[in-house]
Amino acid sequence: MKKLISILLTLTLLFGAAMAEADDEYRMSALITSVDGNQFTVRWANGEQYAFNVSDDTDLSDLTGGLNAGKTAFISYTGQIDWENRDASSVHVDYISDGYMDEIDYMSGVVIDATMHSVTISWVNGFEYSFAVDGDAEVCEFSLGDTVRIGFIGMIDWENADTSNTHLVSIEKGHPETVSQVEGIVYDATMHTITIETDDGELYGFSNSGDADTSSLPEGVVLGERVVISFTGSLEYIDYAHMIAVEGA
Repeated sequence: MKKLISILLTLTLLFGAAMAEADDEYRMSALITSVDGNQFTVRWANGEQYAFNVSDDTDLSDLTGGLNAGKTAFISYTGQIDWENRDASSVHVDYISDGYMDEIDYMSGVVIDATMHSVTISWVNGFEYSFAVDGDAEVCEFSLGDTVRIGFIGMIDWENADTSNTHLVSIEKGHPETVSQVEGIVYDATMHTITIETDDGELYGFSNSGDADTSSLPEGVVLGERVVISFTGSLEYIDYAHMIAVEGA
């Protein structure tokens, strides 16, 4: 009997732990780009897009005017997004709001400037917000072009991008970045930029922050040579893409 109770207790604990993990809540801020029935698509800060499903128990009570394209919203969901395949179909959307969710609010953006005492991000609506980083803010290591999630207490003047009344609580990495590649001919190259022309005639200029791997190019980046650039972010928002490596094609 004791053995049976022990087994049942173990199974209960394991099931509870699994349920706790499965029910972890995540939040993101994103721009709603389209709505089709019970499905809506959002654009993440770095340009990636994900489709979510709305269920009967999704709380839309704080979403002014309902679910409409062109609106920037806070989305609370449970479950795991498949970041590699950009698939959010298996998560459950609990809550969508165009306001604040609690005392500690979160916004997601792409780091476009960072110093020891401040960080500036570009949010999904295209606005840039600068936050003062003081001694008690929890800051992880990140680079320009990283997607980050920022926790803050206070009220942001969204219209004027004013964060002076906001106390920064933490800055942490956002979702794992998806690595993409683009191939083309080196059109221009400087110490800090590389521009390539793709086969369809498009020009893409990448900033070189110094950490891109060019070890496979013994002579460095040469004008007119065909290369493959690995990067995170989106070609649609090339200014915020982070170049990881440049290789010969």
